[in-house]
Amino acid sequence: MPGNPSQPRIPLALCTLLLIASCASPTQRAIKDMRSQIAFGTQRLVDPRDEGGVEGERDAVAANRRAIVERSLVLTQAEQERFWPLYEDYHDERRMLSDRRVKLVESFALERDDPEGTRAMDMIEEALAIREDQQTLRRRFIELFEAVLPPPKLLRYVQIESKLDAIIDYELARNIPLAP
Repeated sequence: MPGNPSQPRIPLALCTLLLIASCASPTQRAIKDMRSQIAFGTQRLVDPRDEGGVEGERDAVAANRRAIVERSLVLTQAEQERFWPLYEDYHDERRMLSDRRVKLVESFALERDDPEGTRAMDMIEEALAIREDQQTLRRRFIELFEAVLPPPKLLRYVQIESKLDAIIDYELARNIPLAP
């Protein structure tokens, strides 16, 4: 069937992409927004001239993170009453590890010009210790969440947290320059 030659034809592939983009879930849009916010925060974190720090961005990311979990994890009223206090405890403890990580990144940013690398091994050891402590904390809280959520919801929650952590890790890696 011939089309009207005076109207431009939109390629099928473009139509498909536009349709998929318009169907993005609110959670996907929230994750994209959070990623932009994290990117801004990590740029500020690795800039040693930025004395304001990233506290405001970290608080906003935490709030957005919770909103993403709320939208992505459908809980019964009983599950909500048990899940959210535990979620807050988990993220309070995560915040302490995050503080260590921020301090490590800030020290790296300030010591980039250390040609001798006098603190290099200390920074490597601290980075490894933070990762180990994160895993220990994650395992401990998964056991606690297991008493609150059925396995399929727990799996979904762990996936959500993992995706959000991956976004943060990616943005940090993208913004932290390699050591000289």
